[in-house]
Amino acid sequence: MNMTQREADATNAAKGRAPEGRFRSLLLPVFAFLVLAAFLGVLIVWVPRIDLAAVVAVTLVLVAYDFFVKR
Repeated sequence: MNMTQREADATNAAKGRAPEGRFRSLLLPVFAFLVLAAFLGVLIVWVPRIDLAAVVAVTLVLVAYDFFVKR
């Protein structure tokens, strides 16, 4: 039983992911992280408080951990 390359890729691809590779599957999380960081950056610029900056920093660290380490 011979498979074409397309069938092999579809069979070996992880569920819910395209067989194009890891780079392509990281585009959306990186874009979402950058949008969130930009939004929180605007918040820090308009409300310059130390405690708010600390909360934003912790939030970005947790989001980065969730996106890139827990993947």
